[in-house]
Amino acid sequence: MVVAAFELLDLISRRPGLNLSELARQSGFTVNRTFRLLGTLEGAGWVSRSRHKTYYLGPRLMMIAARGSKQDPLVQAARLPMDWLSEQTGESVRLGVRVGETRTIVSSRESRFPLQVSVWLDDNIPLYAGALGCCLLAFSPRELQEKVLAGPLERGSEASRRDPTLLAAHLEQVRRSRVDAVIDHRHGLYSIASPILDHDGMAVGALGIFGATLRLPAEGPERYFELVREAAERTARQLHGG
Repeated sequence: MVVAAFELLDLISRRPGLNLSELARQSGFTVNRTFRLLGTLEGAGWVSRSRHKTYYLGPRLMMIAARGSKQDPLVQAARLPMDWLSEQTGESVRLGVRVGETRTIVSSRESRFPLQVSVWLDDNIPLYAGALGCCLLAFSPRELQEKVLAGPLERGSEASRRDPTLLAAHLEQVRRSRVDAVIDHRHGLYSIASPILDHDGMAVGALGIFGATLRLPAEGPERYFELVREAAERTARQLHGG
């Protein structure tokens, strides 16, 4: 029952606003079992039910999540570097970590500009699909890289992230430069990221900025490459006491 309850909480965190039948269908549980689990979770404050009978994470879980973020060593180590990067660029700053074959956002700073790029906390997307994810993937165990490259590669804004051979070459480039970028002129958006490495050269996280291409420096994005890389290195030094 405990595992089932956690699976249901995970589903609600990823898909808030579902009703009983939708939660049952997407979780694979029967309606009766889902109803009992939701009743227990709601009674303990782990989930909340709206007047439309849809479900959301409850106040008790939100409170624990807030406490947890304050205790997370990576989030704490990235706090000042993220503030610095936000001041330097004015753009949205995100701290991402790897969860299996996806990346998720665990901390953020919002842009000071009216036109912002929304990247939600806990927004799980495949590792290969963006700059943050590719930085995590490039410095992940070889076995994971091979598994991702074996496909399927169905989601990505650039062709190089959907072809295994091109993606492998791209990851090698990321390992050499310790920075990755997605500059999408068609949609007017960009992201630039750099890995946060441990003593063994494995990624424990990645820092990135997200913004509108019209705000990229006129001389090119290289200055932002250096700023993002510096913020990631500062985070690593703070995390490891270097």
